[in-house]
Amino acid sequence: MNRIMLTLTATLLTCALIGCAPPPSNESPSNSDTTPIDKVRTDFSDAFNAGDAARVAGLYTADGVVMPAHQPAITGHDAIENYNKQMFDMYTAKISITPAETKVYGDRGMDRGTFTLELTPKAGGNPIMDEGKYLVLLQRQSDGSWKVTHDIDNTNLPREETPREETK
Repeated sequence: MNRIMLTLTATLLTCALIGCAPPPSNESPSNSDTTPIDKVRTDFSDAFNAGDAARVAGLYTADGVVMPAHQPAITGHDAIENYNKQMFDMYTAKISITPAETKVYGDRGMDRGTFTLELTPKAGGNPIMDEGKYLVLLQRQSDGSWKVTHDIDNTNLPREETPREETK
């Protein structure tokens, strides 16, 4: 009897879970109208190269997430603005972004590509160079504009190791 009840319970649970799942999307990715996503990318580059942290943060949703290499995730407008402001206070930044793939899925979008970055210390010194890849997810807003929901980048360059003190 217990075995029959367990089988019946498992079957009912599986049916309930399948019934709660969203229907499969028939939305195919489209490359036809990526213009709004291209604009977000251009606006990001312009704001970043101008050192405008508020304008950079304004391109993200209120709960947007930035996931930079070698650091914890940064969530929300204020945190994204503060993160960029701290960098722009210390460096003159120049980024160049080259898209490799841009797709639209209804009200969602994806942009993937590569970047080169030059950070010149405002206090003087040699520029710091970086190159890497990125993946950005976007969502169309109720006003028709597009904003970044998730932004991850990582470097192609090896991480410089900090010398460690030997323990005895």
